[in-house]
Amino acid sequence: MTDVSERAFWGLLLVLIGGVILTGVVAASRAPADIAPRAYLAEETEPAGVVYNAYVAARRQDMERFLAYFKDTPWEANGTLSGITTYELDRGELRVGEVEINGNRASVQVLLIEQAPGFLFGPEVRVREGTVRLEKSNGRWYIVSPLPFVYPVWKLPPPPSRED
Repeated sequence: MTDVSERAFWGLLLVLIGGVILTGVVAASRAPADIAPRAYLAEETEPAGVVYNAYVAARRQDMERFLAYFKDTPWEANGTLSGITTYELDRGELRVGEVEINGNRASVQVLLIEQAPGFLFGPEVRVREGTVRLEKSNGRWYIVSPLPFVYPVWKLPPPPSRED
């Protein structure tokens, strides 16, 4: 290579590397921050408030309050639930959507909006949907379906004893 073409090559290479680094910095700055646990809503007489507060309780790992939002939970009776995992909620923003009430039954749409850093064209946004079903009993709404994006952590049974 000649001296001029060598300098042009290295200059072009430095510009390309700088562009890649700049793209990474911009993408990282656009990534969503960790969602802090929100405050509980005072209003729990509507299905949307019950669902929202159940997610807040899940994020705070408040097991007693979390389980109180469900009508029937087999976990309480046999003591197999040790916690709940909300790792999917850390990757995006949860929104309570449309509410459909039909007598003593209701369904609440929940949306998990995830934003991942894109390469050249900005962040990629993905919306995942879930539905929570509720029933009204004694004037109070209870969740009767699994809560989307929240997963139980089960207690493992003790290992079998070895007899020598």
